[in-house]
Amino acid sequence: RAVLGQPVGQWVDDLLLALAVALAEIGAASALAAHRQHRPIDAAGYALLAGGSAVLALRRRYVVPVLAATYVLTFAYLAVERHVGAVWLAVIVAVATAVAAGKRAAAIGFVAAGYVGFLWGPALLTGRHAPPAVFAVSLGCGLALLLGIAELARLRAQRAIALAEGREQEALRRAGEERLRMARELHDVVAHNIAVINVQAGTALHLMDREPERARSAL
Repeated sequence: RAVLGQPVGQWVDDLLLALAVALAEIGAASALAAHRQHRPIDAAGYALLAGGSAVLALRRRYVVPVLAATYVLTFAYLAVERHVGAVWLAVIVAVATAVAAGKRAAAIGFVAAGYVGFLWGPALLTGRHAPPAVFAVSLGCGLALLLGIAELARLRAQRAIALAEGREQEALRRAGEERLRMARELHDVVAHNIAVINVQAGTALHLMDREPERARSAL
């Protein structure tokens, strides 16, 4: 069965993934707040974390909108809370989904914009110092690695699909050849029997008046 053109099994998988990401992000942020003895995360922070994860349930059908939503909700959370934790997990899943769906330009664009906004946005808005160059380079390398891994996963998935289709086509070809062989054998058998019938009928016709018993046997 399918819902909105998507198999039910995929909907269930995406819902479970969204739930797992929400639990991971909320749990990590809460644990970090408790460990540092800061004020606990308020309801708005929890709602933003949950919303950023919940949209992943639609990640296959609305790839780019879900990617945009995860970025917006994640940056909104970072604007009201200081406990980062695993807050980027939903974004990572959305980026990987976009690359897998062939939306590489959108994925790269959002990653680049997020990279610039996360590193230098606070400095421009609040006058804080820019992050250290080592951190900026390390983060850039990590994001490039993320995109590379997602692209490799996409290529492997495409190769697996191509191999499966090739095996299916080979099986169909072999089945067609087997049917053709059986048809040829059946044709040969039928043609032989028709030839024998023709000979026997001709013999019976020839003997019908002179040797009716032999004609009866032939028939």
